Amino acid sequence: MRRRRLAGGTVLAAFAASLTVLTGTGTAHADSSTVLPVSSHWQTVADSTHHHVYISAPGSDAVVATDFDGQVIKTIGQLDGARGMALSRDENTLYVALPEADAIAAVDTSTLEETRRFATGDGTAPESLALAGDELWFSYRASWSGAIGSISVGDPEPVVDPGNVPDFTWYGKPLLASSPASPDLLVAGESEVSPGALRVYDVTSGQTQEIAYNENPGGTVEDLAVTPDGQSVVTAADSVYYHQQFRLSDLTQTGQYDTGPYPTAVAIAPDGTVAAGIVAGGDSDIYVYPPGSTTPARTVVLGSSSYRDLLRRGLAWASDGSRLFAVRFTYQAQVILDVVPMTDGVSR
Repeated sequence: MRRRRLAGGTVLAAFAASLTVLTGTGTAHADSSTVLPVSSHWQTVADSTHHHVYISAPGSDAVVATDFDGQVIKTIGQLDGARGMALSRDENTLYVALPEADAIAAVDTSTLEETRRFATGDGTAPESLALAGDELWFSYRASWSGAIGSISVGDPEPVVDPGNVPDFTWYGKPLLASSPASPDLLVAGESEVSPGALRVYDVTSGQTQEIAYNENPGGTVEDLAVTPDGQSVVTAADSVYYHQQFRLSDLTQTGQYDTGPYPTAVAIAPDGTVAAGIVAGGDSDIYVYPPGSTTPARTVVLGSSSYRDLLRRGLAWASDGSRLFAVRFTYQAQVILDVVPMTDGVSR
């Protein structure tokens, strides 16, 4: 039986737990493991310009900002139901979806202060964010289905475009992803029903023009990441026992990572190293694959059995590949950020 546990409860104190990284050449330990001052999680994002890690916590209406050692710098509050996040290309702005405010916030990543909000419309409850073309794209609720809209955040007077409504393409609010290597492509995956469709859009015109479709990539899409070359997407779909790779041009499956049940997170370093995570279903929680390989170079175990539950969208890389950040939930209702060192050359 599949297990699903939502992060809840109260964080009581700072916590340092052991985390083991298993490689072919020996065993290493985490730099740090820190209990975060929130009781929920939606997404983890790393900012290598400012050496920040951002964790959105909808139950706390907040985003927690830590440094690359896992030490909490600030909890940014009053972010109503904070969920999806996206960094601007210069990493100077963090965009945060606020479904409970029907808005998207812009946070200055230097000061960690909110600087403005973009209203997305009554009842839209925006969720997932991605930058593609010249716009910030967001998934949201439209009537009885999901939809994808955009905001021209680079304009002096940004315009909110609701997109094609209604088109009933999506059952729920899809997860979104993009890559600077293919700046005019937007990838979307069904995140609320199974099977969860995948679509690729060309957004050159400022509208979503579908160029590829896969009606059944293996289940509800829990997470997805575009490869650094902008040619493929790797998905974590909950109904299969492996992570899948699809070619963006036609969404044909071109590879798989045999991680086991149940895929929950994926992050790809700029050099192409893939970190693929599952929900406490096997001997390891995270499998790390060198660029171009489907054989793991190492596996990661997050604490003891009572401290393991890698969260959906709970992985992020430092841009130089030196550290992997993982967020897990414990049976004691704690949300913990683990900083995993990747400095032995295996992941570079």
